[in-house]
Amino acid sequence: MSDMIILAENLQHFPICEEISKKSGVKPIFIQSRQHFEALLNLLRESESAPVVSGDLIELAPDIQFDLRRHLIHRQGNVYPLSSTEFKIMQSLSSQLGIPCQTMDLIDAVWGVHGHIGLDSLYVYIRRLREKIENNPSRPQLLITHHGFGYELRTLSSLEPTAPH
Repeated sequence: MSDMIILAENLQHFPICEEISKKSGVKPIFIQSRQHFEALLNLLRESESAPVVSGDLIELAPDIQFDLRRHLIHRQGNVYPLSSTEFKIMQSLSSQLGIPCQTMDLIDAVWGVHGHIGLDSLYVYIRRLREKIENNPSRPQLLITHHGFGYELRTLSSLEPTAPH
């Protein structure tokens, strides 16, 4: 069974789509122009390289998972519990995988806008998280510092080199 039906917008297709939707539960997507179709295709291609999210697990790498429900990191057969603060940091960063998060936005998300937390405390938590998710915490590949800006949580798929243009 298909997960999606994409059709050019055309009123003559509407009765057919209604019938398909009733029988399969799949909602059709109508595309108005070639540009919209190309944009949708690009989004679908990008989603193919998205991290594997299975239930409450986010796969950062084949042997590294972030367990949202149990507040754990699974790495190479070992289980690392997360403190509530470590969990909030991971939850905030994983909500925008591959996108750098400003330091102050991260602090606001974890400790609140009026939270009195120094940057040194954040650095300590980031170091602890790297010890749990990185194979080599001194040379991080998943939890990246963007000096003067903030932090980014990446997945292994975002580390793979792209083909030259």
